[in-house]
Amino acid sequence: MNQFFRDRRVLIGAGIIFILLSAYFAVFLVILSGGKDFSQERPTAVLVILPAPTATPTPNPLVTPTPGTSVVDPSGIKIGDYVQIKGTDGSGLNIRSGAGVNYSPNFVGLDAEVFLVTDGPIEADGYYWWLLVAPYDKNRNGWAASNFLSIISNQ
Repeated sequence: MNQFFRDRRVLIGAGIIFILLSAYFAVFLVILSGGKDFSQERPTAVLVILPAPTATPTPNPLVTPTPGTSVVDPSGIKIGDYVQIKGTDGSGLNIRSGAGVNYSPNFVGLDAEVFLVTDGPIEADGYYWWLLVAPYDKNRNGWAASNFLSIISNQ
């Protein structure tokens, strides 16, 4: 009789394991076969065309005065002079894309910063404007009003 109960427990345990494995397998099959049929679905490609970058025109800082007209800046600055920014009380000087207050600033020059004068003067908006180029970086250039410039070297 003892042997019968032992064999019965083994059979019951095997039956429970069989039921659990069958349930697991059934759930697995339902998950795989249930829901959408992805084998028939084809993805749609989306093509996004971005416009090519275009060159941004930069204002020509070289403004040539009309022949026959001569502007004289009372500051004494002339082409070829080295000048430094002064009198901004630490706020700096807008170095602009053109000669005039309506032109956009290229950058802000700091007090005591040195530049080479390469063109000018042009009289506009009540100021005499000079084209300045930083001796250490030719890309750092623009127009500045002579009221905030001081000659440091005449050449």
